[in-house]
Amino acid sequence: MVSSGKGVLQLLETSEKSSADLARELGVRGNQLYKWKEELSQRGAGAFPGSGRGSENNDEVARLRKELEKVKEERHLKKGSRVICP
Repeated sequence: MVSSGKGVLQLLETSEKSSADLARELGVRGNQLYKWKEELSQRGAGAFPGSGRGSENNDEVARLRKELEKVKEERHLKKGSRVICP
């Protein structure tokens, strides 16, 4: 998993995937990738001073996103199966 802005941008440039697919996989908005790219071109090495989130955090976020989608789907199914009696 990529854990830094620079790593994401490197992946964007080297990947055969579209930016939309890559953004979806990373859990960010598509335009966020372009904002990061712009920041890197303007600020150079100082663009991303932190070390990024650790892979443990990324794994946890991915797990929670999947769980959230499952709960949303279950909720949607429950709403659809409600029968309203007059």
